[in-house]
Amino acid sequence: MRLVLRLVGGFFRGLVGRQRLVGEFGDRQPVGEPQRRLDGIGKPGAEIAARGPEAEPTLLVTWQVEPEPVDAGVPPLIQTVLAEALCGLGPCWFAGDPGSGTPVATLSLRRGLSRRQAVIFRAERAAELLPAFEAGAHDWSMAAQWIVVASGPSKVEDVLPLVETLLADWELPADWPEEVPLIVQAGVDGDAAGCHCRTPQIEQELRGALQRSATAHGVVVRNID
Repeated sequence: MRLVLRLVGGFFRGLVGRQRLVGEFGDRQPVGEPQRRLDGIGKPGAEIAARGPEAEPTLLVTWQVEPEPVDAGVPPLIQTVLAEALCGLGPCWFAGDPGSGTPVATLSLRRGLSRRQAVIFRAERAAELLPAFEAGAHDWSMAAQWIVVASGPSKVEDVLPLVETLLADWELPADWPEEVPLIVQAGVDGDAAGCHCRTPQIEQELRGALQRSATAHGVVVRNID
């Protein structure tokens, strides 16, 4: 099996709404507002939130597996690479299935006239973050997962309201607490992760962390800017 990790920068600055990743790399013609065609980066349906014209960079992380797996979702080795890189930047908060660890909170989320419970976990080690990619209630392949990477000294009250907003509204807020340098959004079919960085420096730190982890596990990294 051959794995390639692609780091795609610069595509998402200054756009609004949502974008879809389809087709062959190189053609950036819009395919209907508010979506944007980005070729060869992901499969049809892989969407991540766009950011406003004043926003800082979003790094799109995608992967190619040969031979192509039958099942949707993040390949186990890519899960490890992502988890190591993200936890290397700070503790990671996510919604998961009961039994995925020791929860730090339970949120009651309103959807229309109904409410549902979301169990929230905080991961400091890669092994603790792996359930985020496998959660049935927050399926990565259905773009139903967010990972909030916080700074070391962050507190529950700094991060939990943001996690609740992401899960309830299902869109990237215009701004978020300074204690959160990075928000990661799942792409449809498990083929992408949109990494919304607070600053260009955070993007470079993330690139470095991904490169180190990928190299350690024998995964090829390609940078596309």
